[in-house]
Amino acid sequence: MGGWSKEELRDDSIRALGEYGIQNRTNDSPYRLSIKLCKVGNGGMTRYMRVYRDDGEITQMIANITGWKVSKAKDTYGCVIVHGCGMDMAFHLVNTVGRVVNYSYPDAIDTQYYKLIEK
Repeated sequence: MGGWSKEELRDDSIRALGEYGIQNRTNDSPYRLSIKLCKVGNGGMTRYMRVYRDDGEITQMIANITGWKVSKAKDTYGCVIVHGCGMDMAFHLVNTVGRVVNYSYPDAIDTQYYKLIEK
């Protein structure tokens, strides 16, 4: 039965995003991810988001890096599920990804700012 382990998927995703971020920096500024908020859960404690870079969607890669789940529901299929409230949860996602990726690839991903995609 082959396949990749969770650790191998995570490491490969970190490498791919880190190298992409370093190659696509502008004026030595870290690369900014684009976030689309697709839905807020009924209780307000859950967000469903899609993440993009210039060449397409990378939501699954982000889920691999963070260990967060991907939605299988009809209306949010393929969105990464971010739990929490009381703060900007898109910032929480970008900051979490940036801390993990930047550990191996310094200043690859901007952990302070992101591009918000309107619905």
